[in-house]
Amino acid sequence: SETERQVLANREKEKGNESFQTGNYSEALMYYCRSIELNPKAAAVYNNRALAGTCTMTLTIDKEFW
Repeated sequence: SETERQVLANREKEKGNESFQTGNYSEALMYYCRSIELNPKAAAVYNNRALAGTCTMTLTIDKEFW
């Protein structure tokens, strides 16, 4: 059901948030993408995904940046 999809999407988003907070940006990116697949209308998750992607790219370019 739609409600179940939203619950699952929120769980994936929360996993993404936890990964982001520990500095695992590529894992966070994966969880945010999963969340968007389940609920493509959650605007905040797109924002989180963009931030995780930016951090991943930044660290790819310069591992010493942070």
